[in-house]
Order: sequence, then C-alpha cells, then structure tokens
Amino acid sequence: MISANRLDFFLDDSSRVLAEARRTIAIDSILKKTLPEGLSARAGRISEGVLKIHADNPGIAFRLKQISPSLLEKLKAGGIPIHSLKISVAVRNPQKTGRREKKGMGETGLESFRELADSLEDSPLKSSVKHLLSRLDRR
Repeated sequence: MISANRLDFFLDDSSRVLAEARRTIAIDSILKKTLPEGLSARAGRISEGVLKIHADNPGIAFRLKQISPSLLEKLKAGGIPIHSLKISVAVRNPQKTGRREKKGMGETGLESFRELADSLEDSPLKSSVKHLLSRLDRR
C-alpha cells in the first residue's frame, strides 16, 4: 500500500510536469504567431532564461538564427521571461534513408539502343552501345 506522503509526492510531481507542459504549450503558441510565414519551429523548455527552439531541419534553424534578435524581442513583448534563444535541429519524423531502387530502362529505350547498334558501322561507338545493352539485359 502507498502511504499518503508518497502519494502526495507523486501528485506534486505530476502537477509540476503538467504546469510545465501548459507553459510550454502557451510559449509554443506565442512562438508560432511570432514566426514569419513559411518558418515552423517548436518551443522547448526555458532554463535559466534561455528558451530552446526546435527546428525541423538545418535550413530552418539557420534562418531562425538569422532572425533571432528580432524574434527574441517579439517573444519578450509577448510576455515570455527570457534573455536569449538556443536553436537546435530536432527532426520529428525522419524519412527512411535506405537506398532507392534503381529503375531500369524501359523496353522502348532498349529497342532504340538495339536499333542504333544495328545501324552503326563497326566503331568504338558501336562497341560501347553493345556493351551498354549487354549490361542492361543482365538486369
């Protein structure tokens, strides 16, 4: 059985977490209204007067760093008690970076190369086209 003191500890802790979450949501709302059109970022925690802002990619992070002085002033004017910003890249849904399948040449393209090879006289070009066709046929 959980004692009353332990239960109060958990409730106090969860209320602090809830309060921090509400604060972050409110700051995020102000941030989204403050950002120029086309830029998206998320507010993180405030620690010792430093607001952490998460950008989805390095390009957005770079742009945010460029406009950070004016962004800081707008956020202060919005009632957020901060003295600086820390901008980082935090990708939410990274794309899988596996290798893409190489698509082969279509039958029409292969037929065109065959016709080209047949129409050429013996030459380095004809050898190259035949070599290309042999490699494409193996796939």
